[in-house]
Amino acid sequence: MQRALINYVFGLKPEMEGLRIDPCLPPSWKTCSITKEFRGCVYHITYRNGGASVKSITVDGKAIDGAILPIKEGTVEVEVVTE
Repeated sequence: MQRALINYVFGLKPEMEGLRIDPCLPPSWKTCSITKEFRGCVYHITYRNGGASVKSITVDGKAIDGAILPIKEGTVEVEVVTE
């Protein structure tokens, strides 16, 4: 159940290039967050839910292209906005 929640609801899917974000959040969840450790990096991810598709992803305050989080050392703050 925990794996289904992390992989499909929060949309955190491990890939060779990094951690892909492809959430499917319930419409009633306007904001939520999760902490995920992946390849030595700790991601603090906050979601701002406004719909079904990802509008933007920022990592440590900087927008990224695509939906794969970079692998860094230490702790990373991530914000995902959907529309």
